[in-house]
Amino acid sequence: MLNIEGADPCGSLTPAQAKALGVARYGASPPNGKQGPACDWIHSPSEPIENYSVGINTRGGVELVFGQPQLQVTTIAGFGAVQSPGLYRVGDRDCVVNVDVAPSQAVQVAYFYNGQTVPMTHEIACQKARNAAELAMQTILAQTG
Repeated sequence: MLNIEGADPCGSLTPAQAKALGVARYGASPPNGKQGPACDWIHSPSEPIENYSVGINTRGGVELVFGQPQLQVTTIAGFGAVQSPGLYRVGDRDCVVNVDVAPSQAVQVAYFYNGQTVPMTHEIACQKARNAAELAMQTILAQTG
């Protein structure tokens, strides 16, 4: 179990990790309803036009996505996790991974492809999201451990 209360989503990817993903920090989102604070990294305007986000959710964990279609169970950094298409999306260009770190707490890592030239499927998007989730969890574990 890992308590992520107060963790900074914008500190969840180090500059070296963001560089490895090929993205730069773009902005942050405040908490909204059950969604905790989040931070975005993008690669734009040249291809691949893609976006990663990391959210720190402490007002509800992985159970919030149990009704989502195409839900798949996976493991990230030794923690149980679920992956699904983004909310209101079909999933062919995106994937959201929710890492179950504690009761009612999850680290949410999303990948979205917004370009035109890179062949993209839900599985490729989920590989990218899982990779980013592993990196973010490494950093969060190092910061909170």
